[in-house]
Amino acid sequence: MLLDAFTPQPRRALPAGLFLFYVLSASVSTAQTIQDPCIIGFSPPAQSSIQQPSNHQLLESVPVYFQQWMQQQNWQRAYILWQQSRQCQSGLFDAVCLSKTALLQEQQKCEGKIDGYQFLVMHRYLLQTIKTLWPELITEFSTWKKFPRQEDYPEEIQSQIHAWPDAVRRAAEAVDTISKANVQQVQERWPTEGEFGQWLQCGSNNGLSPNALYPALITNGTGVIRDEEKLNLYLFWQIHSWIDRAWEKYRRATGKFPDEPQLQAALIQQCRVLNNWAKQNLPKNNDLRKKSAKPLYRNGNLNPLYSGLARVTGEIEEIKRAENGKVFIRINPRLIGVDAVWVTSSVKMDMDAMKFGGRYVFTGKVVGINTLKTGEWNLFIQSPGILMAESVQSIK
Repeated sequence: MLLDAFTPQPRRALPAGLFLFYVLSASVSTAQTIQDPCIIGFSPPAQSSIQQPSNHQLLESVPVYFQQWMQQQNWQRAYILWQQSRQCQSGLFDAVCLSKTALLQEQQKCEGKIDGYQFLVMHRYLLQTIKTLWPELITEFSTWKKFPRQEDYPEEIQSQIHAWPDAVRRAAEAVDTISKANVQQVQERWPTEGEFGQWLQCGSNNGLSPNALYPALITNGTGVIRDEEKLNLYLFWQIHSWIDRAWEKYRRATGKFPDEPQLQAALIQQCRVLNNWAKQNLPKNNDLRKKSAKPLYRNGNLNPLYSGLARVTGEIEEIKRAENGKVFIRINPRLIGVDAVWVTSSVKMDMDAMKFGGRYVFTGKVVGINTLKTGEWNLFIQSPGILMAESVQSIK
């Protein structure tokens, strides 16, 4: 359901003016519109399936009926494919990127303000749909009022939460103080919503940066959760609720309203993108299949069979650029019996924000080097595995 960010309401169509705007611009027939969940929303779930979840359940995963509904809609798989479609330049997702029936985004992940805006809108669509279907979950899905500290996480997982470095804390303070700034101050730092979304998701305009808030949140405390289970994790929704709250702070500070036609049309667009991916029957990437529990290092190198997120700390010793411009970073983890580790990313990395000899924490997934299609990588990387970084943070 495409509603405002604050007040869930029963199923209804969009306002008449926006409804006419969309129908005329997209040439959707009346018969199609009547059945279109992107216009009228999803049918409310049966009352018998709704149970008030306990706090214990929410600390681990969302309620079972919520998971079952997402599975019926194929949301988990669709979300994975949407994310992969934004990382085609990595060479890991051929099935997605070469699909003739799939909807590819205008920009790749961290590539610019168009992607930044679509990132914000897609997650607001997900949140609003759930809050509309299950209003009783709104309290449980509420998020932190400020960027979370270790003690703000559930007690059961506090030991898994790593301290935030200075760059992340300074970025978080900038978000927490938006409501105290005037329009000019806000727009001087983030001229548009898309640039604000880009900054939240990636940090600087030059790609993935140590001050990026979203990857810091999404890789901290999530452990070895598989992609197919991300949407089942309560923490996933709490994190995205914080991102959405930050975006709404920006919108209010710049005089925007939740029901403006531009935003409503963008929500419809991202609903259609997700529904399109939900209908795709594409094979899974072999390297990203479910893996059994294996150690992070094997024979002194990264183990491509390692499952879950890997967190590697080390000093930058070398930077290489492949023929297509992709950056490869060699870091020294300074562990006995472990050789240098090579790191790259499916998105552009902000090398101006990093320096030789500096110590950084790279968090991401280990993939087999043979899965990368980057030309000259095999000339200098002598390792069966490489870290595909989703987050990079400074030590302090």
